[in-house]
Amino acid sequence: MKRSPLQRVPVVGLVLAALTGWCARRSHRALPRVLWWALSVVFGWFGAAGLVASWWVYEASELRRWRWLSELLPLRLRRYLVVAPRDMEFGPELREVTGSAHVTVVPPESEREWTVHKGLDAVLVVFAADDLPEPADRERFFEQARRTLREDGRIVVVEQHRGPATTAVFGPVAWRLPPRTEWERAATAAGLRLVAARRVTPFVTGLAFTPLTHPRR
Repeated sequence: MKRSPLQRVPVVGLVLAALTGWCARRSHRALPRVLWWALSVVFGWFGAAGLVASWWVYEASELRRWRWLSELLPLRLRRYLVVAPRDMEFGPELREVTGSAHVTVVPPESEREWTVHKGLDAVLVVFAADDLPEPADRERFFEQARRTLREDGRIVVVEQHRGPATTAVFGPVAWRLPPRTEWERAATAAGLRLVAARRVTPFVTGLAFTPLTHPRR
């Protein structure tokens, strides 16, 4: 599974904690020494907390087992598309959830590869926020994805969201992520509505959208 950019935070945090701690030990004045130690503690927190959180989310949690995904997918799944970064790997666990459904995996930036599809049961979007940095990019993406669906198909977005837990663990870097409400806003602007949500961890949420013209299942 692709590593999130947030996973660089532990390394940077621990390195900065060591550097500021070294500066604190070298300082001969009380006030600068206290400030250096305070910075060292802050950076150390982000380094240690980020390290533990990254291990839990990507190694120990249910995220990579994908069983939770069945709560978001449509009841009938014959053909679906996975939009994910090129370096992301999907193990047999995903196939255990989707069964014999035909799957095509494409990167988000290759529009010609995935917008040609029609009548899909689902579009699964996984960790594509880095490739959709602007609100207009997300709205356009949802509009194009909606055109590939059958009438009662679903777009399932699996993303890390900016929120209290993400900010507390990863610090200011978390602000590069859009909040959950931004994904919902972009989907609504594209003629979709939220029909299901599943929090996989405090840092990752799955959201399922369907065209506005289709009733809830």
